[in-house]
Parts: sequence; structure tokens; C-alpha cells
Amino acid sequence: MSETRISPPLTAGECSARSKPILHVTQNSERQAFLVLSIPAAADWGQAVVEGYGLLADALRSSGMQVVKERVFGSIAFEEAVRTSRRDALRSRGLPADTPVNYVQGEPVSGRGVAGVVLRAVAPVREA
Repeated sequence: MSETRISPPLTAGECSARSKPILHVTQNSERQAFLVLSIPAAADWGQAVVEGYGLLADALRSSGMQVVKERVFGSIAFEEAVRTSRRDALRSRGLPADTPVNYVQGEPVSGRGVAGVVLRAVAPVREA
């Protein structure tokens, strides 16, 4: 997994006008990465969560890394829908969907919906 950046960096106005999820990946080493999925204010949060978890799952699958810590920030009213989208995206890519997730009640700046996801992933140790 390589580091993904948006270049040039988006201004606050540009970010709030986007309608697609934004995935930032920072790879700390060959075996460890930090992934941040942002759901822009202009997005249809339901569709953006489905697309965003697709991006996360693809990044995890291509890198061979596994989630060790995951936090979702959003309106508590949408927790079940987010968990369902997450499960479907991971399973459809052959990834485990039973890893723990902390759902943190936090209204996005735009109001109700989902603000984003933060996760830490590591590559498993392979026996020689």
C-alpha cells in the first residue's frame, strides 16, 4: 500500500463542495498504515459510506493488511446502516467483517450523517 495524497491540498471550501468520499493513506512502514476516510458535507452520506468502505476494503485487500483499530464518527441514528455497509464491503472482497469497531457519536459539521472513519492496519507476521 502506498501513501495516497490529494495534490494540491484541498481548501475548506473545495472539500465541503465535494460529493465523493476521500481516502487518505499514510503508510508508517512496510507493515503498518493509518487510513482516514472523510465523508464530505455535500455527499449523500449513505452512498458515500458504501463507496468509502469500498475504498477502504480495496486498500486493505491490496496491501494484505488487517484492521487492528477502527473508529467511525457519525450520528448514532445511522450506526446500523453504517455497520451493514461496512460488513457488505468487507465480505464482498473476502475480508473479515467481524473485527471490532468503535462507533463514536459525533454529528458531522454538515448536520446528520457520517463524518468519517479512522483505522489502523498492520500486516500479519508470516512464518518462514
